[in-house]
Amino acid sequence: MSARPQIAIVGAGIGGITVAVLLQQAGYDCRVYEQAPQFRRVGAGINLAPNSTRVFRAMGVLAKLLGVGVQPRMKFNREWDSGRVLQTIATQELTTLYGAPFVGVHRGDLHDVLASAVASGTFHLGKRFVGLETRGSQVRLAFEDGTSALADAVIGADGLHSQVRAAIIDATPPVYYGHVAYRSIFPRSRLPDLDIADNTRWLAPDRYLLVYFMSEARDEFYVVTGGPEPWDSDDFTPIAVDPARLRAAFAGFHPDVQRMLDKCEGVSRWPMLVRPPSRPWCAGRVALLGDACHATTPHMGQGGGMAVEDAAMLVRCLQYTDGDVASAFRLYESNRFARTSRLKRDSEADEWGHGKIEHQWLYGYEVLRAPIEPLPSENGSSVSPSDTPRPTEKF
Repeated sequence: MSARPQIAIVGAGIGGITVAVLLQQAGYDCRVYEQAPQFRRVGAGINLAPNSTRVFRAMGVLAKLLGVGVQPRMKFNREWDSGRVLQTIATQELTTLYGAPFVGVHRGDLHDVLASAVASGTFHLGKRFVGLETRGSQVRLAFEDGTSALADAVIGADGLHSQVRAAIIDATPPVYYGHVAYRSIFPRSRLPDLDIADNTRWLAPDRYLLVYFMSEARDEFYVVTGGPEPWDSDDFTPIAVDPARLRAAFAGFHPDVQRMLDKCEGVSRWPMLVRPPSRPWCAGRVALLGDACHATTPHMGQGGGMAVEDAAMLVRCLQYTDGDVASAFRLYESNRFARTSRLKRDSEADEWGHGKIEHQWLYGYEVLRAPIEPLPSENGSSVSPSDTPRPTEKF
């Protein structure tokens, strides 16, 4: 085996930390550069499905995740005004079917769980990435504070407004989808007599409201919505808004929804930003991961899941190509593009839950076992990963 490349990761979100853990478990040296000066418990809730939690199990962090999150007993889709149950999803049955659980958790708690699996000294905080330059077999990263770093390869996991993407592809910003998400977290104690299910999505023809718990204590729950609204600014930074604006957007919804919205405080309004499916995701020794390359709507709750899958496939491709970075990155892109593009199309169509849910293709996918399709060569034949030595996968 050739010497393993030293890898720099830009961004310490879900995708960035997941790929760091997997790289280190596979024997690679990596560093994570994050612009925030410190980690804080920010964000809101996230739903994790079997396609991502089975990766966390392989990483050895699932038990810890289950200790801070919640496995919903049931999920319901209900009609927005009547409250009629449209679908009942027995999550425990699906957990048995797919061999991995559904988990609801606060993003801050998920971040802490993932970060706990990263080797000491990996994180470099307060490092705002501003540019890069390839120098032979190495890449030099530049940061706003005037410092720099050298690596054999770079992974841009720096989100929707990725500066790594701007450096290797183009600086075109993501596009406003025309929908916003309102978000709020509040304690259940404010509604002690309301029967709140673990996970319920209230569906109207053009919008939805989702409410779910984020820990087994079920003492705090998360309200998140989706629906069309104009965004009257070129600045797409999420903003705090008067809770009355949220209530007005969901006027006419079921009385139970109104009772919840009456108790909402600390409401934020988020624009949904997307990119059309497009390639490339990589250039030489630099590759993108997660929202940096396939940002989509949150309607199917799979933004984080796709980033986790990306991380696993990228590390597998590095192993299959024996650390040949450029080949591994092209192979990773080729093997991820069709799946992430389908997820984007389905999510943006926003039909999830309105009819029969075909979940096998999504939840049943095992990124750590899926065949790696070879790259076509210039003469029309295939270059297979099996043409190179294949080290044992350490997942």
